[in-house]
Amino acid sequence: MYAWKQRKLGEIGEYNPNGLIPNEFFYVDLECVIGTELLFFKRYNKENAPSRAQRLAKKGDVFFQAVRPYQKNNYLFDLNEDNFIFSTGYIQIRPSLDSYFLLSSLQNQHFVDSVMEHSTGTSYPAINTTDFKKLEIFIPPTKAEQQAIGEFFRQLDDTIAFHQRTQKKYQNLKKSYLEKMFAKINYAWKQRKLGEVVFQIKSYSLSRNVETNKDTGFKYVHYGDIHRNIAKLLSSENNLPSIQKGNYEFLQKGDLVIADASEDYEGIGNSCLIDCFLSRNIVAGLHTIALRPTEVNSLFLYYLLHTDIFSQYGKVIATGTKVFGITAKNLLNFEFNLPSETEQQAIGEFFRQLDDTIAFHQRELEKYQQLKQVLLDQLFV
Repeated sequence: MYAWKQRKLGEIGEYNPNGLIPNEFFYVDLECVIGTELLFFKRYNKENAPSRAQRLAKKGDVFFQAVRPYQKNNYLFDLNEDNFIFSTGYIQIRPSLDSYFLLSSLQNQHFVDSVMEHSTGTSYPAINTTDFKKLEIFIPPTKAEQQAIGEFFRQLDDTIAFHQRTQKKYQNLKKSYLEKMFAKINYAWKQRKLGEVVFQIKSYSLSRNVETNKDTGFKYVHYGDIHRNIAKLLSSENNLPSIQKGNYEFLQKGDLVIADASEDYEGIGNSCLIDCFLSRNIVAGLHTIALRPTEVNSLFLYYLLHTDIFSQYGKVIATGTKVFGITAKNLLNFEFNLPSETEQQAIGEFFRQLDDTIAFHQRELEKYQQLKQVLLDQLFV
C-alpha cells in the first residue's frame, strides 16, 4: 500500500469529453443505475430528448453520480455500443488507468465521505466536476496490479448482481403464483368463510411499555413487529420482545396473528404465522387478531392472507382516515375457496420453499455486500 501513489482525480483521465449526439439513442438517467448495475434505459431521438442527455458513452468510461453521491450508484460502461447517452447528473471519466479499479475506488465509503464534504445543497447535495477533480485517490504503481484489483471487484459485483437478480426473479415468481393459484376458479374447491375454519383466541392491548430486557419466559407479537417483518413466518421466537409476566392465553404452533391496524392501505391485514414449537409463553399483543386454524392448513392460510384477493378485501372492510382498522367480525366473514387437505399442505409447502429460496439469496446478497464494503475500506484507505 505504501508503494501506491496519491493522485488527484483530474490527473487520471479526461472529463465529460465532447461527443456527437446520434439522432437516436438510449438514455441513462440517475434512476437507471442502482449500485453498479444498469437496470434499464430509455429510447429517445434528438428532437424529444431531455436537455440533460449530453454525455456520450464510450466503452471503459466511468460515470460517477454527482447528485446525491452518498447513494453510490456509479457505473462502468462496458458495452460495445456508440449510442448510449448519460445524464449530466453524472460526471463522466475516461480514465487512463484500469476502469474497474477506478470504479471500485469511487465506491469506497471514505472517498464518498470526502465527496460529500465538497458537495453543496441539502435535499439534493451535489458536487461539480471542478471540485471532483481536486479529490485524491491512491493508485498502484503498475497497470497489472490495477487490473488484478479491478477484476477481483468485478467478479464480486457480478456475484452481488446475480443474487439480486435471482432474488427478484423468485419474488416475482411467488407473486405470480399467489395470484394465479388463489384466483383460479376450481369447482372441486369448497367455498368457505374464514370464521368457519378458525376460531379466535384472545389478544391483549399490550403496548411497548410492557417490554423488558429480562428473559421472563414471556414474549409477545406486537402489530408493529408484524408490519416491520420482525414477526412474519416465525421459525423461532428469539426475535420477539420479552414482556413482563402475566395471566394470559398463549399462542401455539400453527396460530396466526393479524395486525388489525395500519397507517397505510398496503399494511391492512398483515399477518404472521407461529411456525415452530414454542419454548416460551407467547401472546398476541396490541392491535392484533389471533386465529387458531381448525379446518384449514395453517401454512396454506398464511399464504392466502398474502394474496391480492385478501388485500382487496381488507381495503373494503377497513375503516378510518389516518389509521385504517379492521374488526374481527369483518375479518372472519372473508370468503375463499378451500382445496382438499392434501392440496392445502402441498400449496403451503411450495410457497414456503419459494420463501426459503428468496431468503437464501437475501442472505448471500448481504454477505457479499458486507464483504465488498470491508475490502473497499481496507484496500482504499
